[in-house]
Amino acid sequence: HQLRARGLTNVAALGGASASPGMFERLGDNGVTGVVLAFDNDQPGRQACSRAVEAAARASKAPAVRVLDPSALGHDKDPDAYVRHHGVEAFRALLGQTSAV
Repeated sequence: HQLRARGLTNVAALGGASASPGMFERLGDNGVTGVVLAFDNDQPGRQACSRAVEAAARASKAPAVRVLDPSALGHDKDPDAYVRHHGVEAFRALLGQTSAV
């Protein structure tokens, strides 16, 4: 909600921190050409990110996937907290540092 409220309208939460190959296939089928995975800066977030990358790799058709290294959030636990503390422009700058997978 923090991201949308501050102008990043093309975001979605996974809810439950899980992604499936089918989810990535549906994104591709609906014209999404690229996604950035930005998970929480904790062990469960890093594990969920790894699982999401694996799911995208198993998808028969998926958008290009880029990953924001959770440690880039510094002391903040998640992207929402990062935006609250540093602002949306700082988060946009982090998005520019993502890695393709």
